[in-house]
Amino acid sequence: MCSNNTQILIAQSHSSYKVVKSALPRCANSLILSMRSLMLMYVTVPLLLTKIVVQATKDGESECRLGIDLLETIASSSSSKRSLKNSCQNDPRFVLDDGNENNLTCEIVHRAEENLRYNYCQIEEVSAHCEISCGTCCANDRSYRIAIGEGGNKWCKWLETLADTEKIRRCQEYNSGRLVKEACAKACGDCKNIPSPQPIVCKNDRSYRIILNDGQKKNCVWLKSLSEPDQDLWCRKINNGKEVREACSRTCSFCKPEKPNLVVVMTDEHNYRTLSAYRDFLVKKHGKAKTNVWGPDAIMPTPNIDSLAKDGAMLTNYYTAAPVCTPSRSSFMSGMYPHFTGSDTNNGAMNLDVTTFAQVLQEANYATSYVGKWHLDGNEIPGWDTNVGREFGFEENKYRFNRGHWKYFEDVPNSDRVQEYNYTNSDLFENRYEKHFSTDFLFDRGIDFIKNSVRKKEQFALFLSIPDPHAPNEVRPPYDNLYDETFFKVPTTGRSAMTKDPASPIWQVMDLADRGRPDDLDEMEEFLDAFEKSDWWQDYMRKYFGMVRCIDENIGKLLNSIKGSGIENNTILVFTSDHGDMLMEHGKIDKGSPFETSAGIPFLIRYPEKIPASKVIETPSSSVDFAPTILSLMGIQHGLHFQGKDAIEALVSDDLSPIDYDKVIFSADYSNGRWVMAMAGGFKLVIGRTGAPWLFDLHSDPEEITNFIESPFHEEIKAKLQNALVEAINSNLIKFDIGNGSFLDTPKCIDELDILPLSSNQKYLCSDIGTKTSSTKCDKQRKIQIHCPDTCNICNEDSEGRILLPDGVARTCKEMDDGQWCNKRGKKFCPITCAKEEKGSEDFI
Repeated sequence: MCSNNTQILIAQSHSSYKVVKSALPRCANSLILSMRSLMLMYVTVPLLLTKIVVQATKDGESECRLGIDLLETIASSSSSKRSLKNSCQNDPRFVLDDGNENNLTCEIVHRAEENLRYNYCQIEEVSAHCEISCGTCCANDRSYRIAIGEGGNKWCKWLETLADTEKIRRCQEYNSGRLVKEACAKACGDCKNIPSPQPIVCKNDRSYRIILNDGQKKNCVWLKSLSEPDQDLWCRKINNGKEVREACSRTCSFCKPEKPNLVVVMTDEHNYRTLSAYRDFLVKKHGKAKTNVWGPDAIMPTPNIDSLAKDGAMLTNYYTAAPVCTPSRSSFMSGMYPHFTGSDTNNGAMNLDVTTFAQVLQEANYATSYVGKWHLDGNEIPGWDTNVGREFGFEENKYRFNRGHWKYFEDVPNSDRVQEYNYTNSDLFENRYEKHFSTDFLFDRGIDFIKNSVRKKEQFALFLSIPDPHAPNEVRPPYDNLYDETFFKVPTTGRSAMTKDPASPIWQVMDLADRGRPDDLDEMEEFLDAFEKSDWWQDYMRKYFGMVRCIDENIGKLLNSIKGSGIENNTILVFTSDHGDMLMEHGKIDKGSPFETSAGIPFLIRYPEKIPASKVIETPSSSVDFAPTILSLMGIQHGLHFQGKDAIEALVSDDLSPIDYDKVIFSADYSNGRWVMAMAGGFKLVIGRTGAPWLFDLHSDPEEITNFIESPFHEEIKAKLQNALVEAINSNLIKFDIGNGSFLDTPKCIDELDILPLSSNQKYLCSDIGTKTSSTKCDKQRKIQIHCPDTCNICNEDSEGRILLPDGVARTCKEMDDGQWCNKRGKKFCPITCAKEEKGSEDFI
């Protein structure tokens, strides 16, 4: 018997066969003959040191046969140097020097990923010398072994001993790192179909079906339901005429796509009801009456923006961390809440030590550009020159201005400067409006950047910030009169807020004081009727719609450019806004409140490689989530800590309507500190520095006119949002000055804000008692006492629930029995407890 696990070193010496003879006494003669023949072949060619492991078996003859076969393999391999064209080999001596100290060998080609191997084999020298790896000949790879279990390995010739059905099955397997039919092309009888490496498109073939043994047909997504080993096994099979890993390359991770490009389009002060994708969603959810708030005819199509929802995802509960320009933009850029960036008030300059997502992309070798309104460089207006030293990762920023809502731009001839113009200068651009109107001009400059990046074969990130549809409401032809025949009503929530029937929360500021809004509530309906018919209101809305329509047309132009550049599938396109615009909902024209169309913003994202089409995500998200999510979606590694959450799972999952009821997001009034909000699962809790807290149920009350704070059916969600809000305030995650205390529950001793419940048609408020109407109403009418307990001075009951006190602790009245917190706010919440403490103090004195 030959000795077990003997290693034989074949060296450049005639005496090498003596080693073999001593090691393998029973089969030495046969091996020595083979070795002598081998050494004759190496008279002119140096023999590479080769280790051969001969494993002893019970059958000595098998052992000898194995050793002889191995030596014959070396001999056969060596002969290839004399006639490479007459055999199929990877030339072991081939080395291609690319001039950069990176030498390419057939071994490197052989082990490369399919798409990289394809590129290597396009080099003529490589395909000529690495025939097996490049699939350019028909032969068995003699170095290849088929693993058959229990440590056994077989050569390609072994396949010829199998029955046809078994051989076909084996040839279709993926074994020892290669497709068997590729390594054993001759034995598998598959010479005419040797698969040459091809570049792999990183996407699943949606038309492809995997056929199971029972006849069931499954798409690529089915593979995800399998365990990792089973998924790997299926991905290596050939099924239904294709390699599964090629048809399902995304699921099987059989591709390494380039990092994607990024285009973000951000509008300014955009009410999402003007986008037909959002309007259609809201109509299905709540009906037309509660969706089309300016009247049944005051609607418009936005097909190009809608296409992003059709081809990607629409997030229906996306909120800004602060519904005002500068703080919101800083949160988008940094993934941090505004007070951590230096830009927590409008026109606040962002701190230089803030790291933006663009800086991360720039470090990852992306070409970066910012085009349009920036509003993060302080008070400078327009601020073209504030970019120097404040790039924040945006390398190209010639067309970035700090602030202002200019309506026309043009490049200054023979200069790097850009000149801005107000709408009053529109006559300068007659017959060339579409080249210089702000929206068109900025989109064109963004498209120029994309084309240049594609031409230079650079991965790029573009942030395109459009100043519209923010006021002034002016737009170029033909959009300026596109909606002249549309009549816009004042929303019903605007009428109710103005007439105090029912009233809005105390933190909601009413507009139209500059338009003659009366103080007398009895005159309010007449005023609103006249305002609704006024040229100012109708023109304001018609031009607003015109601006949105112009933006939509330019989104179409942008999409066509991306498609025409051949980068459609590898470019992420985001459409969003810095904050909303209430357009007279709840009595307010613009933004600054926690209502849906102020704090809520559109967010649509298209990325065919990873985001399934027609996805609707109702999980709440915030502007602070943007930076961590977009970097994760792009596959960019970084070491930054973000306060926002990575929402990639909701974007890329196969669930087309994901909703996480547990996620809580926050928003705050960073400009005036009037309110702070927590939102989860379609419920919003808003507390203010004064007044009662409000709990909105967007499911049953999408118009946000009812306060559910005292509803017994909302106790659980109320407690959840209260606790989340207290924790966020105390940890300084969200900025809010508690002052003398904020009510988490409604005080018993607080007046209603609605008009008095009088039988007459006269309209008064609690504050009118004793001035505009008689104070005797408090004495004679119980319903007035209940409506106005503070004004009527009948505060004789402690409140239920909690008040958030200046030390950051939420307490009940029972927990305030030491009298420490019986300030004005504490007395209003706990009048009985505080009265006892005051009396006790007097008695003590």
